Formats: sequence, C-alpha cells, structure tokens
Amino acid sequence: MRSKFIKSLFFLIFLTTIGLVWPAKSVFAENINSFDDSIIIHQNGTFTVQENIQYNFGDLYKHGIIRDIPLDTTLGNNLYRDINIIVTSVQMDGQNEEYSLGNSSNNDLQIKIGNPNYTMNGVHTYVITYDVSNGIGNYTNDDELYWNVTGNSWTVPINQASAKISTDFGLASKNAVCYTGPEGSRQTDCTITTDSSNAKSFSTNSLLNPSEGLSVVVGFPPGTFPKSNITQITPVNYAQEGVVMEWLILGWLVINILGTIFAVIWYFKHKHKKRFGPITVNFDLPKTTSGLRITPCEAATIDQPQIDTNCLSATIFDLAVRKYLKIEETDEKGGILGIGAKTDYKLTKLKSFDDLNNFEKTLVSDMFESKSEIYLSDVNLTYLQFNDLQTTNYNMLVDKGLYNKALNPSKIPLIALGIMAIITLNVMVGSVLLFLSSKFNSRTDEGDLTSWKIDGLELFLKNMKPEYQWQAEKVYVVEQMIPYAIALGYIDHFMKQLQILNPQYQPTFYTGRNSFYMMYPAFHSSLSHGVSYAAPASSSGFSSGGFSGGGGGGGGGGSW
Repeated sequence: MRSKFIKSLFFLIFLTTIGLVWPAKSVFAENINSFDDSIIIHQNGTFTVQENIQYNFGDLYKHGIIRDIPLDTTLGNNLYRDINIIVTSVQMDGQNEEYSLGNSSNNDLQIKIGNPNYTMNGVHTYVITYDVSNGIGNYTNDDELYWNVTGNSWTVPINQASAKISTDFGLASKNAVCYTGPEGSRQTDCTITTDSSNAKSFSTNSLLNPSEGLSVVVGFPPGTFPKSNITQITPVNYAQEGVVMEWLILGWLVINILGTIFAVIWYFKHKHKKRFGPITVNFDLPKTTSGLRITPCEAATIDQPQIDTNCLSATIFDLAVRKYLKIEETDEKGGILGIGAKTDYKLTKLKSFDDLNNFEKTLVSDMFESKSEIYLSDVNLTYLQFNDLQTTNYNMLVDKGLYNKALNPSKIPLIALGIMAIITLNVMVGSVLLFLSSKFNSRTDEGDLTSWKIDGLELFLKNMKPEYQWQAEKVYVVEQMIPYAIALGYIDHFMKQLQILNPQYQPTFYTGRNSFYMMYPAFHSSLSHGVSYAAPASSSGFSSGGFSGGGGGGGGGGSW
C-alpha cells in the first residue's frame, strides 16, 4: 500500500513538472539569442545602422522574420520628427536574402525577410543595414542621438542586446545613458563602455522579455549636426524603395494624366489670385470686405500661416503706434561713461491690454507677465509659447473667414502623387504636381481676395520712392505703415526711402540717443535672441526625459 502511494506521488510530481515545463516551451519556442547594433554617425547628420539579429526558430519551421521600424518620433505637444529610412542590404547567414518592404498596421516600415516557398528551423543570423536621415535631435542644449535599439514590440525574448555608436569623423560623444525594460521604464540594467576609438558601447545585463527593449542616448556639442526638421502634422509615410500606400496605387492610373490636367485648370480658375485682375499699388491698410482690420502679423501670414520674428517685432511696433507701448533706448549697466555699455530697449506699458486681440494679448502676456515695464534683453519666449502664438494667429485668420480650419489638406496627396510620378519617370507630371502643392493652401475666397489686396500694399512698400511725397508728409499714415513694412520684410527699403523724404522723422512712441532709422535693426536682432524656435528640452533622452522605448528607431517583429 505504501509502495503504491509513493509511486502515485512520484507520478503526480512528474505530471506537474511536465505541466509546468510544457507551456513555457510552447510560449518561448522561439527567441533571439543576440541583437547587436552598430551605428556610425556621419557629419551631415545621417547615420548608418547595421542590425545583427541571431534568431532561434527552435523546432518550428518558418519562412523568416519580420522587422518593423517606426518612421517618426513623437516629441510631445503634437510635435513629430519624420525619420527617413533607406534599406541598403539584408542578409541571412552571410548571404543576400530575399525581402520585401511595406507598412505595418501601425504604419511603420515593415521589412519582411524570407522566401515564401521555403521554410527552416534552428538558429539563423540576419544582418539588416539601413541609412537614417533626420534621426538626430538638436532641440535640447546638446545634439543627441536617442535611439531605441531593439524596439519594445518583439513577440519573443531577447537573451542579449548591445549597441556600438561611433562617428566616422573622429568626434567622441560627450555623455551617454541607456534604458531597459518595457516601454516607459527608466530601468538602467545595462553597461556602458568606451573603447580606444572613443566609440560608446552599450550592453544589457539580463534577458529582455517580450515587449521589453534597449534604448540608448549619446550627446554631442550643440551645432555638431544640421538642424533636424520637426512638424506639427502627423507624419505620412511615403514610398520606401518602391512601396507606396494602397490608395495611391489604386488611384494612380486614373489621376496620372487626367487628374493633373484637372488640377491645373481648377487652380487657375479657383485659386490663382490673377482672377481678381492685375495687381495695382494699394496705399490703404488691409481690411476684410466686412471692414475687419488685418493686423501686420496676419498680413504677413496670409500666404503661409507661419509666424517669425518679423511678425513679433511688427506687433510690438504696431502696439507702440497705437499708444499701448513706449519704446526707449537705454544702456545696460556695466558701461563706464557710456563706453562698453550694451544697447537695450525698455518697453513701457501705457494703458490696459484688455481690448487687444488674442494674438496681441498672448504676446504681451508672455513678455510682460504682470510687470508694467520690461527690458527686451530679458524677453525669453520658449518654443511652446512661440508655438501657441502661431496657433493663435492661425485661429484668428480662421475666425475672420480668411482660412478654413483644416490646414493645407490638399498638399499631402499632391506631394505624394508628385513623388510617385517622378519615381515612375513621369518627370513632367511630377514636377507640375509638386509645383501645385506649393501653391495650394486652405485659404478661402475671402482670404484670396485679401491676399491680393496685400500684394498691392507690398507693391507700395517695396517701391517707396520720392513720388510718394504726399504719403511721407502724413506722419500718422507712415507710422501705421511701418509695422506692415516690418512684417512683410520691406522695412529696410521703406526706411531708406522715408529717410530721403523725411530725414528728421522721429516717432512719438520712441525715445533714444540714436535716430529711429538706426534703431530698428538692433531692436529686431535683440528680440530674435529671446525667441526659441526649437522643440522643448523634455524631449531629451537625458535627465528626466529618457526611458526605454523612447527616441527614434524601435518597433519590433517576429517570425512568419
């Protein structure tokens, strides 16, 4: 009886052991033995990635592996950095291997490797080489490569992962950090070393489970690489070595020729401003047909609703002309008897800002905060503030009926069609489509008419000459024109001609030892130094901004 009990107990233990082991084997029948990256950064800001993936299919028979890589980096605050990837080589076990390119369900670049007519098992080594552009961020204090080496979407565990990062022009990185674990993890279960060539090497200290990955960051001195391009529009992934979006393929035969002809005819009939007649000199300040005032900043952005420092300077001068502000030239402390002192400008609030428009209120609120006077050298507009000003300005154009709410909805398909036309050697058709894409915008008919009137104002501003003596004698009219000349980019010519017509001109809103004719360039330069056009530093992979799964690269994959 006892012997039978012992046998039954051993049999139960055996079954329990099998039950515990068998599911684990079925879940992890496949794994990645090693995932090793070599990244070489070039001085033009591009870099070459070579992924060495040793994939173990186990006893399962598969065609090959799939590698998904995102084509954009999310920087936060509705900002994106498009990343362009060109695959240059795919090998398996040292030989060129068959592969195809497409888009995954997440619209990532998908590299599908293997022969659909052939299956295999066991361990095989894949080497994927690709070039990356616009992958380096320079929206922080330093230029940095923040790269998700493995991706956090693999369906199999990765036993070991590593990355080696170097430059091909002899520059060593300043600092480095690495992150491991699931997306969002700040775990640093990894080791960083520097070799004799100053290359940084990163390696994991333990196994990465499915959905866990390795991300690395290296920093370089600011200005090492060209500025990266960022956008507020969700990226659209175009052709990758002949792979295009399905809707583009289906519609191509229909719109290749007929669509182009229709677009050209439609443009000249409905969007070209010449439909309003020839442009003539306009001496009047711009207004809508309903009589609403067009501000200098709105006038400058009527063709392309993106603000710049000219727009901000013009708004400050416009507020000064309208007696909201006074501008006073001063000397900063530190000079001795006026020698060595640096010129600054004091802006003094003269009356309440409550009745200003939304753009003007936002600007003076960011600049003055709760103060009644400020110095221009203390102005520091962050990227987020600049971005908010741009959005506010666009919304004002919409509210006045000059733009539709959707920004440039017709550009993206035209650009895509133009690129496809050129790829398929339809150079003439592609050139026409790309040209039209630069002309299309979301402006309404009212916006087109207003833009046509502003073209007439520009004609006056850029041709200011002695024949317009009658204008120069009307000081208030001239002062009202100055902000528009600033915003539209004709201030230098306008001022030179005005100085000929009225050399003693000194506006009531400005005081200083230098004449007003000499003051504007220095004022504009000082303001430019206080505006940040770069994305927020929170996008950095260092400090509190870094985590596993962040930065460019990433993705994941599996077998098929």
